[in-house]
Amino acid sequence: MPAEYPPADVRNAVHQLRTLAERTHHTADEVPFPDPYHPPRLCDLHDSAFAIARLLTYLVHDAEMTRITGAGGRRTALDRFVITELTLAAASTGRALAALSEVIAPAGARAIDDTAPFDAVGNRTKRATPVELDWIQAAHAHLAATSHRLHQAADHLHTLQAPPVPAAAAPPAPHRPGPARSP
Repeated sequence: MPAEYPPADVRNAVHQLRTLAERTHHTADEVPFPDPYHPPRLCDLHDSAFAIARLLTYLVHDAEMTRITGAGGRRTALDRFVITELTLAAASTGRALAALSEVIAPAGARAIDDTAPFDAVGNRTKRATPVELDWIQAAHAHLAATSHRLHQAADHLHTLQAPPVPAAAAPPAPHRPGPARSP
């Protein structure tokens, strides 16, 4: 991608990608951790699914707004780069939501299982299966990969924005011999 874009456009794209990368990172924090002894409850999964869906909406919306606000209908390479990164991030976020949705049915079955005893807080003590833990881990992995990719894209654009290293402003000082040494 050529580096002749206005610095403000590149700065805005870098800011947009980094903001979404941080939002993705925070969304990953809302997904329950895979713990076999304390499996996620339906309310935890609801909150996580809602956060991931909201992130997916942000990514698709920002990609669409970047497409619409292209310079008079002509998209630059910068616009195409940002749209591509946002849509790839949206696809990965969708995979995270799909992985998390695989845990909802077992969590629901656990919630209505009348044979499992209750713990002190009122939750069923039935443990999560390894398959559930794998799906939760997959959701975390997809969100982490999305955040990492958006950060890398922002770093790539940031290198385009960096000013070139200036040549020496003044010619080098002439070499002056030091004081004569006596033998």
